[in-house]
Amino acid sequence: MIDISEKLSNARPVVKVNDKLIFTVNDEKNNVLKMQYILKNDGEDNDIKKLNAALTLLIGKENTQKLDCLSFGDYVKVATAVIAAALGMEEEPFRKGI
Repeated sequence: MIDISEKLSNARPVVKVNDKLIFTVNDEKNNVLKMQYILKNDGEDNDIKKLNAALTLLIGKENTQKLDCLSFGDYVKVATAVIAAALGMEEEPFRKGI
């Protein structure tokens, strides 16, 4: 028997933007696959719409709307952190890879 139970985590990743914006990321396999599909193939020419759709999957519609008050640069930083968390990666190495 191969026991990998100690290597698995049922905990959801959390991204903290500030004391008021703390998001639990839905990193379930099917959700992450849907996110990847949206970002690569959704037929939308508008990357921001794709990113909003992906974030809605990962942190929910209400939380995605809370990002509307951020500057574009900060929005991209938060989106990068959320996507990295969903993929089980640290934000900095993920950002350098894109």
